[in-house]
Amino acid sequence: MNIKSKHIILTGAGFSKNFGGLLAKEMWYEIFNHKRIQAQLKIKELMMEDSDLDYEKIYTSIMEGSYKNDVKEDIDYVLRSAYKNIDDTLREYSNGNPHPVELTNLLELFYRLAGQNNKSFIFTLNQDMFFERLFSFSVNKPCIPGIENNPEWFTSYYSPSSSQCI
Repeated sequence: MNIKSKHIILTGAGFSKNFGGLLAKEMWYEIFNHKRIQAQLKIKELMMEDSDLDYEKIYTSIMEGSYKNDVKEDIDYVLRSAYKNIDDTLREYSNGNPHPVELTNLLELFYRLAGQNNKSFIFTLNQDMFFERLFSFSVNKPCIPGIENNPEWFTSYYSPSSSQCI
């Protein structure tokens, strides 16, 4: 693969922490403290036995294991709720709310790079859509090579279109 770019930015897991995202350990606590998890003894025990605080491993073991449907439904509901809460918080930054100085400075850098006549790339290890939401309403919309591009791709109003990312 030959990528010609002058600018490639890689952000590590936890980049959006400063803007309302959660680190993995905090996500574990969010899930564990949910009332539906507290009511499910099997899930609570699994989580308390896990010294790594690896909620993804617990989720997978429950969903792929021989647990009852109510246990699977509860862990799935709580995990989705936790991600939705993060997304709702991060979405506020793309809804025109004033940005903190740190984010304003980052956006200025990204827009400056995007405004040059070369391709720039941002890679993130986060499990949220922070960058995608930030740029979804800007002139320089995010583009994922090989995936159809649509102005509403990163909003909850997304509907498929035939436009392609160039």
